[in-house]
Amino acid sequence: MITTVKAYANCDDVYIVWKADTRIEGCRGFALYCKQNGEDRIVSTWVGFEGDSAKPGTRKPSTEWPIQKFMWCDYMARSGDRVSYKVVPMVGSKDNLKPADELGSDWTEEVAVSASTASGVSAYFNRGIVASQWLARRLGEATPSEKQKKLSRVIADVNDRTRNFLSGELRMAMMRLFDEARGSKWKIYAVLYELDDPEFEELLISMGKQAEVILANGSTGKKGEDQNKNARAALKGRVRLYDRMLPPGRLAHNKFLVLCDSKGRPKKAWTGSTNWTKTGLCTQANNGILIDNSKIASLFKTQWDLLKKAKNNFPEELIESNTKRKSFKIGDKKSILWFTPVQDEKDLGEATALISQAKEGILFLMFNPGPRGTLLNAIVERNSPASSTYKRNLYIHGVLNQDPSTEKNPIVGLFHRGEYTPANFDVLLPEAIDERLSYWIPEIKKKQNAWAMVHSKIIVIDPFGAHPVVITGSHNLGPKASSKNDDNLVIIENDSEVAAAYAVNIMSIYNQYRWRYYRMQSEQPNKWTGLKDNDTWQDRYYKGAEFRELNFWLGQL
Repeated sequence: MITTVKAYANCDDVYIVWKADTRIEGCRGFALYCKQNGEDRIVSTWVGFEGDSAKPGTRKPSTEWPIQKFMWCDYMARSGDRVSYKVVPMVGSKDNLKPADELGSDWTEEVAVSASTASGVSAYFNRGIVASQWLARRLGEATPSEKQKKLSRVIADVNDRTRNFLSGELRMAMMRLFDEARGSKWKIYAVLYELDDPEFEELLISMGKQAEVILANGSTGKKGEDQNKNARAALKGRVRLYDRMLPPGRLAHNKFLVLCDSKGRPKKAWTGSTNWTKTGLCTQANNGILIDNSKIASLFKTQWDLLKKAKNNFPEELIESNTKRKSFKIGDKKSILWFTPVQDEKDLGEATALISQAKEGILFLMFNPGPRGTLLNAIVERNSPASSTYKRNLYIHGVLNQDPSTEKNPIVGLFHRGEYTPANFDVLLPEAIDERLSYWIPEIKKKQNAWAMVHSKIIVIDPFGAHPVVITGSHNLGPKASSKNDDNLVIIENDSEVAAAYAVNIMSIYNQYRWRYYRMQSEQPNKWTGLKDNDTWQDRYYKGAEFRELNFWLGQL
């Protein structure tokens, strides 16, 4: 029977994991039941049994199309909900399924779908396109080119429901910050790498002289270029605007915001991976972190002042300040803040030391850390027998936006002491489904002319262990961000609520891509065409990697 089941939530998704004592004879999968704000529902799925047919996009309750795994992400939960779950095996043949209630689980403890935590740190996420069937259906029957054009129109329309859905709780949280600042007559201090979203341009303008904005020139190929030319013209004279124009090869890559009260005292800080652009808000997978703490907000405000003073340069005063480690504790919870560029890659050194101490597992999302000397390399070294930090069976799962390896070695891997070694851990690259599965319709892999699908930079270490760690910010987690760019790296230790929230976000994205990636890489891409009408599908969860994965999530390693 199902003896253990746990549910973890963030502001948008719930991740449910369960385990059975022994193999369940005749099990065709699991029905997942949810109590959502006191009302019962059956969680639906999107794929039926192989050999059957249904209109693409069909959803059915998991009592009819059961879940043939021991974990599930519930994307139908919404912010503000309170939810609990129970799992029941479905036995018999596909045409005669019955719930084995006597083998089912108890209800999980109720969890809140919320960004808020006891420590004052709130984690927010958008939805992005994440190769979504929902978006593919929403855009309707059209050629890929027509869908791309429609998506571009959708995300530029501030009143569009699809735009609002894709930008999710991340956008709502950012808008609430502006409402709070205006209502309280607070000032905002922003440092922005990119700005082209019409809604957020207007929000900045609405603040008038209550807004002081340092606006960079984005990523440029030659001196004098300015990706933010139009936004700069729109803001000029309407907010207090300052330029930070860096030469090619260096990026003013911060995207942070500080709220100061009417007396000028820093109160809250917002950072994360999200550029203030249409794609950053809507089509890339991104995160934002709100820190309601005056001490940390003061550190961000001091950095804002230093960047304003630095103008287009990197004066010694800025580098020396960046290189000083910034740390303090609230109870047993520890926060560390690095701004870059720093000397001697001290930011990466501290993060690498924490990675080397991982005892149970590491989860991550990364954009483009680079091929060598990155935190990705530090993670993979934990899985390399040649490494002094090697730990056998350490659970490592993540998604990379693109392969950081060389053209000569076009697979994800590790450069260890100058030699290339293929990665021996579960890392995915974003993929979309074409016509290869009859239950689904073709998807958009990424927005046309956009480089990123996964733009978040997140590492979570031992989220359910004794020493959980979250590493995030604007930092791309590699040497260039450390030594060349303006960036920030936030490290939060011993905050299990924040760690769980980020872990759920990582796995919601990972699970979207896991099957897609391996299917598209397979020499037999049509091998899996639906649920199995037998009970052998469950065997892999009672041994090996899948068994360790369940134990990791259930805190039983």
